[in-house]
Amino acid sequence: MDSSGAVTSVNHAPGRPRSHDVDAAILRAALELLASGGPEGVTMNAVAKRSGVARASIYLRFPGRDALLAATVRAAVGRDPFPLTGDLRADLRLVAGQAQAILANPGFRMVFPEIMRGLLRQPDGADAIRFETVGPNRVPIADEYRRLAAGAGLRTDIDPDLPARLILGSLLVYLMAEGVPPTTEIAAETAELVIDGLKSPGAPPS
Repeated sequence: MDSSGAVTSVNHAPGRPRSHDVDAAILRAALELLASGGPEGVTMNAVAKRSGVARASIYLRFPGRDALLAATVRAAVGRDPFPLTGDLRADLRLVAGQAQAILANPGFRMVFPEIMRGLLRQPDGADAIRFETVGPNRVPIADEYRRLAAGAGLRTDIDPDLPARLILGSLLVYLMAEGVPPTTEIAAETAELVIDGLKSPGAPPS
């Protein structure tokens, strides 16, 4: 590490550092650049200089700047899909809890503008930033809703993707309207309101 705090590679031959150390250094540098200079500041040259990782090593992991930006955003989210319980109502509550944890992460809020730009562009390709970035469980929950809604006493005449979108969208709007992430209590209340609205006539209580 030099006097500026940058990680140097003088003690390692190219490609010799452990892969996860190199990956972490690249993404850490990209996140710092994104926070300080916006997406325009995240270039391969800037990341190489800040991280001390050779450009060739960066390109081995990320074929281009868009791929690096998408990976940086995913790293900032820092949440993998949670295992479903098989209890649809409980899993919808977990969606709210997971979204709240993501929005409360300072790293996520740091890159939130880039996420919004990515969502609005809707580009094709594996490196595109998609709604699943904010809600990693959106697709599995939709599949579960399709299979279990009737047995859970919830409406079956709607798009099965809608319940999770309502929860995630409401919490995102809270962040944008208030400037602070929703609390766990707000997230829980949001989930209950959505679930109540989804109940079929004569459905048993939650």
